[in-house]
Amino acid sequence: MLALAFGGSLLDDHRPTMPDLLPPGHRPVRHELALEWPAERDWRFVASPTRGFEDPRLIARGAPFAFSTKYGTKLYALPAGAAVPAEEHDLSDVDWPSCAVPVQQVTSVPRGLPLARIVTTLRVTAIDGRDIRLARVCEQRFDDRGRELGDLDWLPLAVLAAAGAICLFALDRRVLRSMRARTEAT
Repeated sequence: MLALAFGGSLLDDHRPTMPDLLPPGHRPVRHELALEWPAERDWRFVASPTRGFEDPRLIARGAPFAFSTKYGTKLYALPAGAAVPAEEHDLSDVDWPSCAVPVQQVTSVPRGLPLARIVTTLRVTAIDGRDIRLARVCEQRFDDRGRELGDLDWLPLAVLAAAGAICLFALDRRVLRSMRARTEAT
């Protein structure tokens, strides 16, 4: 019963997983991965969860795809001539090169933040034996209108800092004037 309360199932290994509910004051974020590899390579990759009910899916070069830290998404390199796995196929028993996704999924942010979507780009640097080597290329953050966040995130802070400096300057001048008026009056 405890596993069901935390988003697992009784068929799991009876360890509770992360809850499916958002923390109070948070809103959901869609976090996706994009995979790149050299154009001269004829590699094909499949993403598949290690637990849960998702089916294996073929990854297109550079196209964002959903992943899950909760369900343990793994990437598999299909050997030349291998068919894309059918739906509901468990890939844990295949002898293909694979690796766990090296990115922690962001599922929610506090309500005040404009972040709505994250795309993390990974590059396949090598396939050695049974391992896929990945390097993190970049991470793009978008608001709910699809505008990329990041370049001008400092602008609201700079405006607030400038307004605060102007207020402090004006207040300092008033304090100095009142102090002068008191000293002249005495």
